[in-house]
Amino acid sequence: MVWQANPNLDVLDRQSWLFTGILPLYYLSPPSFCFDITCSDQPIMNDKNLHDYNVLEHVETFIGTALAQQKKKWSTKTDDFFPYASTPYVYWTGYYTSRPALKRYERYANNILQVTRQLNGFSQSNLRNSIFDLSEAMGLAQHHDAVSGTSKQHVANDYAQRLSDSIDRAIEVINDAYGKLLSKENRTTPIPNQFLCHYSNISACLPIEEQKQYLMIPDTTKNIPGRMSSAQNQYLFPTSLPTLSYSTYYFEEKGYSHANNTPFSPASGAYIFRPLFPEALPVSVARRINCTKTDTVQSALIIFNEWTSQEFNLYRNTSAIEIEWIVGPIPIDDNIGKEIIIRYNTDINSEKKYYTDGNECQVLERIRDYRPTWHYIPDDPISSNYYPINSRIWIRDQDRQLTILTDCQSWLFTGTLPLYYLSPPSFCFDITCSDQSIMDDKNLHDYNVLERVETFIGAAIAQTEVYATNHIIMTMGSDFFDQNAHEDFKNLDKLIHYVNLQQENGSGINVFYSTPSCYLYVLSKAEKKWSTKTDDFFPYASTPSVYWTGYYTSRSVLKRYERYANNILQVTRQQNGFSQSNLRNPIFDLSEAMGLAQHHDSVSGTSKQHVANYYAQRLSDGIDRAIEVINDAYGKLLSKENRTIPIPNQFLCHYSNIRACLPIEEQKQFTLTFWNSTIHPVTIYYRVPVTRQYFIYDPIGNLVSAEYLMIPDTTKNIPGRMNDNIGKEIIIRYNTDINSEKKYYTDGNERQVLERIRDYRPTWHYIPDDPISSNYYPINSRIWIRDQDRQLTILTGK
Repeated sequence: MVWQANPNLDVLDRQSWLFTGILPLYYLSPPSFCFDITCSDQPIMNDKNLHDYNVLEHVETFIGTALAQQKKKWSTKTDDFFPYASTPYVYWTGYYTSRPALKRYERYANNILQVTRQLNGFSQSNLRNSIFDLSEAMGLAQHHDAVSGTSKQHVANDYAQRLSDSIDRAIEVINDAYGKLLSKENRTTPIPNQFLCHYSNISACLPIEEQKQYLMIPDTTKNIPGRMSSAQNQYLFPTSLPTLSYSTYYFEEKGYSHANNTPFSPASGAYIFRPLFPEALPVSVARRINCTKTDTVQSALIIFNEWTSQEFNLYRNTSAIEIEWIVGPIPIDDNIGKEIIIRYNTDINSEKKYYTDGNECQVLERIRDYRPTWHYIPDDPISSNYYPINSRIWIRDQDRQLTILTDCQSWLFTGTLPLYYLSPPSFCFDITCSDQSIMDDKNLHDYNVLERVETFIGAAIAQTEVYATNHIIMTMGSDFFDQNAHEDFKNLDKLIHYVNLQQENGSGINVFYSTPSCYLYVLSKAEKKWSTKTDDFFPYASTPSVYWTGYYTSRSVLKRYERYANNILQVTRQQNGFSQSNLRNPIFDLSEAMGLAQHHDSVSGTSKQHVANYYAQRLSDGIDRAIEVINDAYGKLLSKENRTIPIPNQFLCHYSNIRACLPIEEQKQFTLTFWNSTIHPVTIYYRVPVTRQYFIYDPIGNLVSAEYLMIPDTTKNIPGRMNDNIGKEIIIRYNTDINSEKKYYTDGNERQVLERIRDYRPTWHYIPDDPISSNYYPINSRIWIRDQDRQLTILTGK
């Protein structure tokens, strides 16, 4: 089956498909053909002198199994594979909804693991053994039957126990790091041990109970079985958390005393979600609503029963409404698994259509009780219409749309380095450089410690002018550097030592080895408000008036040649396989050349001209060797019946892009062969450059209707490359009277379309310095301009 993963790209003439299928026995051996020690099937007995000789029987059985499974025509699928049922009426819908408590606990444990790793690094505690237990437990929890919620209950309990034991050990690391990171100035008492509020999701944190009342904790929460907390109230306050860091808040003891002891009851975990009834049953007919309004939040709590409630929160200065569930433990006294849902009622006329995201990037249209690729007879009204939701689901009609979004963050902390990743001038200690080493023996005439230290401190101070804080990154490398680690790090160790010694003389420079994550940590401690960027980084200029526009348009011939060579490589591989020629060595030359052509200075067109010539030469040589494989395969694949003459060698029309194919010129007869490397039929129109008129016949001898067209003089007169040493870009200009007001739209990554404005940057004041390059954006799939009445769109062809 061919699965077209994104039908929206069809209009771009681009292939985005995946060859897939369903194995009839998933990954089991055919019946009676399991030869493992765990099986009891007969082995192949090929000794005819033995009474249990069974070769013929096994061969016939195996061939019969293979023939029964063969399919020759491949269908095309454009939707996805949800809802999934392994057998009739057995939908794996619960795969996405079962055991929410365990799934949340795994995410909670992962948060603690990441915090523990960071604190261990920042504090230089080096308590890796204590972290290993949690790392190991988290690795175990990623098993496909753990994180999915499909394991047996006692196995799920073991996963949770392993995570819990490991979290207890991780606390040791947190306390050790906390003691080292907190300031020691004016400290008169020891730092108390830190602890985790494991049950904050049910408003319980035993070590800090007896606090001043601020918001009442709902009775439905206080009465959750297993909630071993006497807290009746909760504090709600805004917290400001620096990036990759922690904040400490001090609470003064002023409280009331309460007690509550309720036995713990383990929650159930559904394996497969298949409701017994087509209609959902209400959790409770009656409900109570409690409303609270403070300066920080407005809350509405809806209480359905003792184990289910829902809270709506509208926080101050925010436009979003937060919906929080309080569910559980779900009663299982009747041994029936249950799923708790929220039903939103609306009069939107969606005509049975709804939309969900398949992978947070692509949204697919769903139709209730319908499958786009086969005739579906509804067998389960709920499970068969359930789709996993990663980020959003909506329904709509012509006028309105109702969208439900999941809670997620998507941001990236980024910046620009003043020297990208080069060392400061005169501080390259690699064998490829000629900069001075650190000479710290005062008995030698070339002793240079003081000069080197002063120069380095000057470079550091100069870099602080382009950084927002007094924390800077001093990169020490470049392409192909660090070839002699001993030389590099010996000098870096000396440099760090002698620069830091200057602190005794009043220097404010402190140098140490670090990582990007540690650098991000100290930036977060700077208490600085960082700017936010929502547009992209194009057009990009490395220096004033030097735009990398050509990165996307330069050397179009070489870029096309690389794609052309890749086509030949794929055809060669296929023909080598189909014909069983086993000529891997001739293919390797082209494979190697194609791998080399993927270098970021090759396929991008940013290499030197002589290097680009070398890439082209390697591809050409590789293609010549690939022809050997094509000819060998051609001879084996063509029918040998009624063959009276040897098959002539095949050749490629390398210059068909300029309407030239020298080997067929002046020929009275020739055969043109097309190879379709895809798995579905293709119809194309092909132009064959000729010097005389011909009749054309298809493979079965029918006359083909063809047009005899003149090649334009502009094509016939194409010269070789003009040697004036001036680069050129050939463009098409479209003129239109659309009033676009300097606005145009391009796609940033084939998924997101961004508005562009000529001679304008949304995040900084831009002074136009290049009218063309500074307004050029890479176009992956489309660009358009529009006014209120019309739109002109240009689509790329891929």
